[in-house]
Amino acid sequence: MKKILVAVAAGALALSASAQTNTVLSRNAVGYQRIDLPANQFEFVSGQFNQLDGSPNVVSNVIPVATNGTQVVLWDAASQVYVNILRSKGTWGAPGTNPVPRGTGFFLRGAPTNSQTVYIMGEVPDKLTATQTVSFAVPGFNAKGSGYPVATAWTNTQLSQVLANGDQFIVWDNTADVYVTYLKSKNAWPGAGSNYVLRAGEGFFVRKLSSTTNTWTEPKPYTWP
Repeated sequence: MKKILVAVAAGALALSASAQTNTVLSRNAVGYQRIDLPANQFEFVSGQFNQLDGSPNVVSNVIPVATNGTQVVLWDAASQVYVNILRSKGTWGAPGTNPVPRGTGFFLRGAPTNSQTVYIMGEVPDKLTATQTVSFAVPGFNAKGSGYPVATAWTNTQLSQVLANGDQFIVWDNTADVYVTYLKSKNAWPGAGSNYVLRAGEGFFVRKLSSTTNTWTEPKPYTWP
């Protein structure tokens, strides 16, 4: 996640958070997420912008440019399987029209031999387009991300509060190439989970061991735009 930078610009207000730079500057602000992607390595990311033309967030719109051999790896929560989409001959293979809603986590895997910089661009969620984000998590694994381009303490999210004891919050350590798992217990997130800050643009998994489906609303965490 050290290789991800999110920036938003258009007027006269700046927001900074953790190791990320997030600048929100005017109504209808536009932004970009820069991902420095080494060859054949994974980054677990989450798109946090809407399409400028109002079109849906699908793979080919969210990441219009990438090196041939790059992969987008989506998680199908309904079937509990990965869906691999390969970039070849300048286009995304089937199903390149798969939706990637704002706030959905997914993996980017670098091309086999070439490092690259990938950009996700779009309109910043604002007081007209997204004062809140409604999401759900089914039993099993769910790939999620913050719906807004700012760093957010995990325990400040509504999701962390609605999950049941025994459910898990799982992040990807791209330095060690391993998952780090935090367990909810006694209505809290003991240990490092209590201090974890979701960086802007970071994806994560939620594993629901409980049998219910949770629906929750995340309010826009900034007052402007």
